[in-house]
Amino acid sequence: RRLLIPDTLLGRSRAVRFAALSAEEADALPGLREAFASHPASGSFPVGPATLALDVAGTPFTVFLVRPFAHKRGEMMGSYRLGLWPAERWMMAANYLNPDGFVEVHPSTADTRLSDHFVLRDFLTRDQEATWPKFVLLEERLLDKLELVLRELETRGVEAGRAVVLSGFRAPYYNDRAIDEGAARASRHLFGDAADLIIDADGDGRMDDLNRDGRSDLRDVTVIARAVAAVERRHPELLGGLGTYAAMGPSGPFAHIDVRGTSARWEARCRPRADC
Repeated sequence: RRLLIPDTLLGRSRAVRFAALSAEEADALPGLREAFASHPASGSFPVGPATLALDVAGTPFTVFLVRPFAHKRGEMMGSYRLGLWPAERWMMAANYLNPDGFVEVHPSTADTRLSDHFVLRDFLTRDQEATWPKFVLLEERLLDKLELVLRELETRGVEAGRAVVLSGFRAPYYNDRAIDEGAARASRHLFGDAADLIIDADGDGRMDDLNRDGRSDLRDVTVIARAVAAVERRHPELLGGLGTYAAMGPSGPFAHIDVRGTSARWEARCRPRADC
């Protein structure tokens, strides 16, 4: 049976290089089940770890078969502590329901490319460094939006060839410990559709001087905010939250970008070293 992967999976940016699929979603793509079965090293179907390297419209592309949320036992998925999602503790709106499943990450897969500018490890929760496998939620629309924002910055004369994700997916266990430092209890980071990032084209670990006024401050984040607004106007299906934050330790000010499906805007200031 021929494997048919639509090039729409590359996103509006044509820069997305992965899809994280449930077993049901994978079944909807002709030939994908057979492709997984013919690559035993990629893992068993429908239980992960399962990854499959493909070619979509001449572009290297990775399909992850997610580990179902139901495989989590309390706060744990295997030896990795995830915590409890908001809907496991109290009633939530539809866009805060429990996720479908997780991408399983091993040291050998952590550098899998997700898009032109980002790899899998960029979005891992920043804890339990010695514990493998890790688990992460990934939303393709977020990577698509980030790539479009970087492209928009470039068209505006901003060098945006390197973006650094300060915080991508945050497991509830980790997020709960950050609430006193400004993290939202039902943060979009819990659902894999949010990223805090800086533009760091010069590689010095700090937000670049995007507006060229000789400083790295919130005005530089405003440059990112304008690019986000332009992308959302052209692609309302990528609508989401935009937060601008003052310096978080040595990385300087940063932007929060998500694809929650509704528009949200806020400004906040973090205490030094706070992971907002």
